[in-house]
Amino acid sequence: MNKKYLFILGAAAILAGCSNNDVVDQQEEVNIPFDGAVSLNAGSNISITQTRAVVSKWQDTPIRVWGLNNAGSGWNTASGNLFSPANYVDGKVASDGKVKLGGDNDVYFYPLNSDVNFSFYACSPIPTNPSLTSTSATVTYSIAGNNDILWGEAIASDVTSDGKNYSGYNARYFRKGGTTPELKFKHLLTQLQLFGIGGDEGLTENGKVWPVSIKNITVTSQATASLAIAGANKGILTATGGNSEIPAYFGDNKYTASVALERNVEKDAGTVMLLPATSGTYVLNVTLAATVNNQERTQTNEVTITYKNEQGQISPFEAGKAYKVKLTIYGLRVVDLEATLEDWKDADQTIDQEVN
Repeated sequence: MNKKYLFILGAAAILAGCSNNDVVDQQEEVNIPFDGAVSLNAGSNISITQTRAVVSKWQDTPIRVWGLNNAGSGWNTASGNLFSPANYVDGKVASDGKVKLGGDNDVYFYPLNSDVNFSFYACSPIPTNPSLTSTSATVTYSIAGNNDILWGEAIASDVTSDGKNYSGYNARYFRKGGTTPELKFKHLLTQLQLFGIGGDEGLTENGKVWPVSIKNITVTSQATASLAIAGANKGILTATGGNSEIPAYFGDNKYTASVALERNVEKDAGTVMLLPATSGTYVLNVTLAATVNNQERTQTNEVTITYKNEQGQISPFEAGKAYKVKLTIYGLRVVDLEATLEDWKDADQTIDQEVN
């Protein structure tokens, strides 16, 4: 009540010294506060689910969102701290693509300081170690094989009103007709969809052929990476560690049972998500198993897969693309050897040697 009373007094003072037009202009500027809540949408060009390694639809997907103001030489940390005090807030994307920031009862508002031009940046999964400097925001991720990594941004399109451009998401921008920010996400990893195919085992001539199953598949690839959320190289995922054996998954589960193969039939052999291989090749370690005389025999084979484009040229694996990898595996063939022994032959010469 006190603030409202003081405002009325201020308005009365303006009336005493201004024309009617001036009063209207002043009242329009002062009397129309903006108290709109921060509202975000998630772009429909990406889809997510948290119950499988490969995202398929939005389903209360957790994300982290930064609200940052780029003042040219760096973040405006004094007035650009939209989600004070950390510059970011955790939220989730519902199945309808709407973003909910914070907890159930949390509401965030665009500040009335309309000179601050915000942009929004987001990533998923929610990182544990964000780093914000005056010119960049970065996080690190472990590449486990079953985690998709997403990055998105929402940059305002300029709005022109009364001959003046309004840039960035702020209170005045929306009063002048700006639209709701839409976080446009993209995948940052390469997806390998693995399939096992039983080779034609009917071509054997001699001996028994035991069927083989796939017991496990791993891929040699980098296991950690740094993601530039905002600033220079934004949206770029860069390897930061050495190679590891990244396992293939069935949903969120690693190999728990062997994949029984059928002749000339594609069987799901798991999925793995990796940093894109710019060389155009990945090295797979395929462990095969066969039951021979009631005993399991295993063997691990190193297999190099290479991606070639339509022109037959080796090309890099790309982020956001799923590649179907077909592994044709033949049954075990019993080692069948025959041995022959030549007859003794007399030497051409006789050795004569006296002893004593």
